[in-house]
Amino acid sequence: MNYFKKRFRRIYWALIVVVFITLSLIIFMNIDILSLKNEVKSILLSYNNYWQLDANSDYFAKHISSPFIHLWYMSMLIQMQIVFSIIYVILKKLGEKIHRIIPCGILFLLSLIGLIYFYSASVDKDMMFIYYNTLTRCFSFLFGAFLASFHLNYKKHLLILNVKGFSYFIYLFYLAILSVFFITVKSSSSFFAQAMIFTTIITVRLIDYGILLYNKNIKIENKIINFIAKISYEIYLVQYPVIYFFEYLKINIYLKI
Repeated sequence: MNYFKKRFRRIYWALIVVVFITLSLIIFMNIDILSLKNEVKSILLSYNNYWQLDANSDYFAKHISSPFIHLWYMSMLIQMQIVFSIIYVILKKLGEKIHRIIPCGILFLLSLIGLIYFYSASVDKDMMFIYYNTLTRCFSFLFGAFLASFHLNYKKHLLILNVKGFSYFIYLFYLAILSVFFITVKSSSSFFAQAMIFTTIITVRLIDYGILLYNKNIKIENKIINFIAKISYEIYLVQYPVIYFFEYLKINIYLKI
């Protein structure tokens, strides 16, 4: 229960505040707030990803029709928080009563099943279906859960490259690849689904290296980056409302940018 309280304070409370402040500003800007009623309801009840899927919303559209288009992920995250809490309790008991390899093995198997489902859906389904659908995206959460379980149970058995400087090189190499994907791979690309898989694997490895480097007392960030990291969730929440409001401001295009 304490876990849910902490997650609520961290995730849901900030989400509610941003949504209602944005709605208040919309009223003053003479924008039709009633058109957002169903969308806001789906956000507050954490099914916005499916609402957007049903509304044929295109996350990659060049125009911004809503200040909340990015909050599909928060609905998916909350859904995953609930499901993974149940999975965690079950796997924890299995690990304690049988063997600690059981949670790792089950999570790895579920990750592979999720990955196969994601890829097969990317061949047959529309891109927005695999992008918004919790079931198609769960493989990335499962890979993360597998990594966490492996670190928890087999941390001392991890193959760690202790050559000083090499860990930095690998870490920066992963960041470089991730940046290239973000810049070059468009949603219309035939390589987009594969890029999503590679992005998940690279992100998991970045988290892996982040944990290992932190535990080895190697500082991989300065104070500014650390501060940005701490407020990154708040930045994420307000990014689209800010862009949305600037779309309506009648000022010079360069000032908008």
